Amino acid sequence: FTFVTQSKAQQRLFDQAVQLKTCNISIEANPFIATTVIEMEFYNPKDQEVEGLHTFQLNRGQVITDFQLELNGKYREGSIEEKWKARQAYNSIVGKRIDPAILQMNGQNNYSINIYPVAAKSSRKIKFTITQMMVEENLKLSYTLPLNFKSAVSGFKLDIKINKPASIPNANKARWFCAICAN
Repeated sequence: FTFVTQSKAQQRLFDQAVQLKTCNISIEANPFIATTVIEMEFYNPKDQEVEGLHTFQLNRGQVITDFQLELNGKYREGSIEEKWKARQAYNSIVGKRIDPAILQMNGQNNYSINIYPVAAKSSRKIKFTITQMMVEENLKLSYTLPLNFKSAVSGFKLDIKINKPASIPNANKARWFCAICAN
């Protein structure tokens, strides 16, 4: 007799929604640029290791300029690659059971983060930076935090620093002069 069985413990769970456990946000802005650093800790409540998945949207004009994954208490820098090349590298690393993470744009302002592995009843941290030009609306500069949490977060910290120069340059749209170009 031959018996064939599949062990559920052996199956890997991919693209699993993970709980956002903590979120630390630091915003530094001046009249020209806002830089937002977001550190997120994702928790796997399952009794099995998973590939964590988190999706989010950015606002128009916001760009991700840095991405890091925490390994052994230290953050490791990510690199920007073409989507197909990044996905291929991520899948190759997952197969070797090395810890990768990938942040990818899935369309206009829609992003996803995959982290592997997130051990059972454990957490993993990532950090990324968003840069945006400040936009003037009705003589005021406005900023919108690009995150929309759908569930409660057990730890949340927000730090805002606004740097205001002594004077703000004013440009008249009708008069342009380029000192570098002038002879």
